[in-house]
Amino acid sequence: MIERSSYSNDALDAFQVYWDELSIEAKKSGGTAGDAQLVPLRSAFNPMKLPAYLPQIFITELVSDDCILVRLAGTAIDENAGQILQGKNFLDICDPDERGLHVGVCKIMASQPCGVEMTRRARLADGRIHQFKSVSLPLADNEGVPRFVVGIADLETNMAYKVQTGRANSGRSQVLEYEFIDLGAGIPPKDREIPDLK
Repeated sequence: MIERSSYSNDALDAFQVYWDELSIEAKKSGGTAGDAQLVPLRSAFNPMKLPAYLPQIFITELVSDDCILVRLAGTAIDENAGQILQGKNFLDICDPDERGLHVGVCKIMASQPCGVEMTRRARLADGRIHQFKSVSLPLADNEGVPRFVVGIADLETNMAYKVQTGRANSGRSQVLEYEFIDLGAGIPPKDREIPDLK
């Protein structure tokens, strides 16, 4: 485990600590080679170990460049999205211009491996705008291949929460900023990173 600064948020910190504990166990088991040893198996991740934050947890799987399948979404995440997300393609609720960004981030997280801290804005069905942070970390399949992402959204702290009359993009989220998290294998060099957001 490497030294990391606190997120100054109990949910994000508890989530990162639990993932780090699973990562230590994965390295001890030595089931995979190289940097992939840092990544716990999806089967080892038990959301019930974080009972206070269950509504905020999500798991996705990068199926293809056109599909990031939502495998698990807590009730607070569904409420924020205005729909039940489990079983749906996450890319369908993203800003269409950001689909490539989300796929690219997932691919980097799997191949590096690393995490990502993201600030997003979501427009709710009733016109309210909700801005929040999330932390996402990789998980591996039973063969040790990182292809899942587990994350937690800080939906408790509303950084911006207001009503707007236009509802054309209801249910969609928009990325405001993101930063990769070093999990022990470094973070991608600038020339490999996805271009900065406009």
